[in-house]
Amino acid sequence: MALFLRGLWFLFWIGLGIVAIVLFVKGIVLAGVFVGGAALCLLVLGEATLRNLFDALFTPSYSLRTMARDDSFAFSLLLTFLGGLVLGFYAQILNSFVNSSFASYAEHTIGDALMAYSNPVYKDVLFQDGVIRMKDTFDLIFTNNIVWLPVAWVAFWLVLGVLYWLGGRLFGSTTDLQVALGALAYWATLFAVIVGYFVIHGIGAGFSMAAGVSALGIVEMIGALLFLISLFYLFISISQGMEVTMVQAVVIFIIWLVVFGGAAVGLYIYKASPAFGEFLQELQSTNPAG
Repeated sequence: MALFLRGLWFLFWIGLGIVAIVLFVKGIVLAGVFVGGAALCLLVLGEATLRNLFDALFTPSYSLRTMARDDSFAFSLLLTFLGGLVLGFYAQILNSFVNSSFASYAEHTIGDALMAYSNPVYKDVLFQDGVIRMKDTFDLIFTNNIVWLPVAWVAFWLVLGVLYWLGGRLFGSTTDLQVALGALAYWATLFAVIVGYFVIHGIGAGFSMAAGVSALGIVEMIGALLFLISLFYLFISISQGMEVTMVQAVVIFIIWLVVFGGAAVGLYIYKASPAFGEFLQELQSTNPAG
């Protein structure tokens, strides 16, 4: 098995390098950067990477704690960055799909907002202006920041790791932060590689469904199932990394979810939703004729 995984690591490294070169030649630069970066990460991490990921995926209860203790912080950070590069690659190849889905959503939203607009002469002008402004905002939030996705993924790993390490302290865990982050790094990488594509595809599908363009499909159902499995795997990672029970791991996660979920809901209710409402009201009351 060790020889097989060593050969597989070599094939992955060579294959990613070739794919990166092809992407660069075809002018798909950002995707090439992500794939090339992933190849370099595999080279630096070494041949143990695939073996560790294999063990973490299929025998997490027996291997995660041991590997987390053996791994250095640099290894865990680079492993998570590898997952972020894969996630960035998925976002780049799905960028057109997500953007076209959001365009449909923007057209649907602006069309509904202007349905009762009193001046039919300028209705089409306002419709185009509203759609363009929504698309420009989405580009600022998503498309223009795809290049930073690997860095954002590492930052998310660090924040989540510190939070559940602090949560573990509430239950008497004495695990070092480095070990806690080491166990979580395997979840972060496996999630990005296995579930990441479906998450980003699901974002685009959500916009399409909100616009009434499509319904829930097989890809979205597979993604939902994988996401639930990954959530269970997260609890295993927390349990193994912090040496707490599964129940305690779930409690730690719920505390984290309540704090950040509440902050996100509050931000939407008191900031995002009113701003979007003002934007729609501005369109509905605008008279381009002056």
